[in-house]
Amino acid sequence: MSKKKRVFWNFIATDYKAMEEFLENMARKGWMLKKIGALSGAAIFEKIPPSNIKFYVDVFKDGGPLVPENILDVKEYRSLCEDAGWHFITSQDYLQFFYAEEGVEPIPIQTDGEMERKLVIKTMLKGELIHLVLIVFILREILYELFFIPHMFFINTPRMIMGISLIIFIISSIGKLGYFLIWVIRTRGKLKGSNTLEPPNLKAARLRALIFDGVKVSAMWIVVVFMLIDARARINEIAFILIIVAMSVGLAGLSRFIIKKKGKRKDDGLYFSFIGAFIVFVFLFIVIYFLSGVLMDRDYKEEIIIPKDYPIVDVEELLGARQMEEPWYDFNSDSSYFIPLSYNAKGGISGYYLGITYYRSKEDSFSKLVFKGQVNTLKRYFRSFRKYRIEVEKVKEDEELREKWQADQLIIGERENSIVIRKGKYVLGIESLKLDFHNEDLIEYFSNIYFV
Repeated sequence: MSKKKRVFWNFIATDYKAMEEFLENMARKGWMLKKIGALSGAAIFEKIPPSNIKFYVDVFKDGGPLVPENILDVKEYRSLCEDAGWHFITSQDYLQFFYAEEGVEPIPIQTDGEMERKLVIKTMLKGELIHLVLIVFILREILYELFFIPHMFFINTPRMIMGISLIIFIISSIGKLGYFLIWVIRTRGKLKGSNTLEPPNLKAARLRALIFDGVKVSAMWIVVVFMLIDARARINEIAFILIIVAMSVGLAGLSRFIIKKKGKRKDDGLYFSFIGAFIVFVFLFIVIYFLSGVLMDRDYKEEIIIPKDYPIVDVEELLGARQMEEPWYDFNSDSSYFIPLSYNAKGGISGYYLGITYYRSKEDSFSKLVFKGQVNTLKRYFRSFRKYRIEVEKVKEDEELREKWQADQLIIGERENSIVIRKGKYVLGIESLKLDFHNEDLIEYFSNIYFV
């Protein structure tokens, strides 16, 4: 039988007292806590004879993820706890884990419930604020796509799953923050007769952790997996991404280990963090540069292959002249239940740029979303040139041109080099300096390819 066991440490911060009951249950089964992984989120237990050991989990206000273990404040605090009968086991950021020998009645570390409550709020609030910043950042990206480019959620199945998972992540994170605020309010003036905080029920604590952290972690793993699928990356691209992620996590773990074990002053954590971040940035820049050369360069030399059943213009037929080079240098396609076919093609006509985006939706309602998103994308594209031009190009409706194309909706740029057309379930976007979008022969040619 193995002498070590790993357990997923799924507790939320405000349920730190429920950890004591969990650790006591594990000790009765013959397992003693050794340490809790900072990045893995797993607790490591070692085999011991079944024992009735008491545990104490305390919130240390001078602790934290970047506070060295060997500074004077930490040593004095743990020495006082040792004198009170509590032996230090390990720490997890602000949480400090202690145990008392079987049969010993140690002195409680915290005896003032109101002070303990304020201490918990002060220290835990920092972590919740970091979560809040992350939530706001992700929520901003989701809301942008929902309201400005809504079709991006529907162009392929992996992206739909990613979007749903991110929304679940946001709901879970907001729920966790809401629970923390409720806990702050409920514990005010609700201390036990012994003037200590009432420990939460272990079963309820594990359920809360599953709802808040378990769901959140699962959602993020789903996002990561389907992000790779969505990229349709070849094996070398996947290897490139995974190597960079693994190196980033490894370097972050190494930096934290150095801070914890080698730091001598409290400020060393911040000092080492800046130095470590700079070293990591430089190291990753060099690694990415060389890896991209080894793993990525050959991708750009591969032939562009467009499936034969995809509707796409024949550049030579469109021009009525032979092209000396391949017309397309970039092609990306997607597919989902709601938008069975979409692609983005980039090429050239006699030295002039030609860009085509095409969407075939299952229903008209989705083509309306696509049209709205494409118009907003075009506006953002025009705004990206504001530093090069006195006036930003705007989009306009052209009723006469819409009737010529027999379209349901049509938007064209002021310089008439870009156009977005919606006709039934189809949306077509064209960008070209050479084509005349008013030309009836060109309209008929494109309509026979894309709107049938």
